Amino acid sequence: MNSTSISLASRLTFIQNDITIYVLTTILIFGNIGNIGNLIIFSQKLLRANVCSWYFIIFSIGNIITINFGCSTRIISLWTGYDLVRISIIFCKLRIYFTIFGLSLSRNFLSLISIDRWMITSRNVGIRRLSSSKIAWLLIITTILFWAIFTLYVAIGYEIDINSNCVQRTDDIYKLVYIIFALFSIICPLFIMIIFSILAILNVQKLIQRRVIPAIIINLNVVQPRHYRRKDLPLIKLSLVQVTVYIILNLVDMYNTIYGFTSLKTIKSSDQVAIDGFIGIIGIYLLYLYCAVSCLYDNIIY
Repeated sequence: MNSTSISLASRLTFIQNDITIYVLTTILIFGNIGNIGNLIIFSQKLLRANVCSWYFIIFSIGNIITINFGCSTRIISLWTGYDLVRISIIFCKLRIYFTIFGLSLSRNFLSLISIDRWMITSRNVGIRRLSSSKIAWLLIITTILFWAIFTLYVAIGYEIDINSNCVQRTDDIYKLVYIIFALFSIICPLFIMIIFSILAILNVQKLIQRRVIPAIIINLNVVQPRHYRRKDLPLIKLSLVQVTVYIILNLVDMYNTIYGFTSLKTIKSSDQVAIDGFIGIIGIYLLYLYCAVSCLYDNIIY
């Protein structure tokens, strides 16, 4: 490695450390406050009766898990100089596991929120019937179990290298599977959010044009499949804002994942490795930022 690349790597490391100390600390503090506020808001009796509120609750829990496991260890390491991730393989794997698990919950429940908003705005009775507590709890349990098990493979593939860094295994098979996993977990929710958000907007436009806003039917304390109601509008607006912010703040991570897949066999210079590593960190930090800011407009709307 020549002096130029060392200088570049040093400058990028210095910038990264500043971002970690000041930006991640802010994200950690306000992200926890905001997401806990979300849990309180959506746990209220009036909102809890809405299926979508349960999705927002799990969504906020996923954000809290991601922020605390992703940000806290980096911040503590820079503030104290002590990094448990570097000396404990168990903690190394646990940190990766819960960070990715929380992020997967956040992404997938935002997808479910988009789908639910489309269902309750549909004029088709069969589609509206799918927005029920029974189906919602089945999806919640299934989704949590799926990602809890599926994420194990990612954590198993992490190890502590000779430089005491918690890193992925270097074998090509693991890297390939990891990249496929990352592409699947990023791109699939993205397409689901975009498609069903557009469909929900079209449904609302049709309902407004026809001025069809039927009331909910309640019989013997059993809530029947319902139509779109005016009080559903804040949740619909909220889900659309969530999707927009998700797309913006996930673009860098999406680029890094696709770039990593296409350049898997590419031989890179030391400068390029330093630049790629820095962009990768920025992409991850933007994900943490999303987990923090996604709760702010929830509280504003409600």
